Amino acid sequence: SDAFTIISTRVINCPTSGYVLAIASVEFGFSHVNGASSVYNLWLSQSTTQPTGHQKNIVWPSTYPTGTVRMIVSVNHIFSVGSGNQTVNIVTDRGTGDPTYFVDDKTLSLIFIPTAYGTVTTVPPAGEENENEATDGGSN
Repeated sequence: SDAFTIISTRVINCPTSGYVLAIASVEFGFSHVNGASSVYNLWLSQSTTQPTGHQKNIVWPSTYPTGTVRMIVSVNHIFSVGSGNQTVNIVTDRGTGDPTYFVDDKTLSLIFIPTAYGTVTTVPPAGEENENEATDGGSN
């Protein structure tokens, strides 16, 4: 794996603690050679020294034909933040494959959501009970 590269950065000034919803999309491309897998990674991160946040793996199997590959890749993540300036980066690196990849048409949007509006919770899959849901014990 190569060292990661920050390809885009945005800063949002948060008036209070809360959450930042980061949404990114890029046009990602690389040269693929049949017989070798091509693996690349894309993250959203607040760190400039170690990628954190949600990671998207871009995997092109070794059985695919040789050629140039171009695709749109999007990634999103919710960061818990304090007040003040908050920086979010789009980060890439190469796992395996051709070391020359390119990233074009980068878009990074940041939306602030104050804690006072509520909290972010996980929604259980259909058919499973929500641990946070109050029940009345079956009485009317």
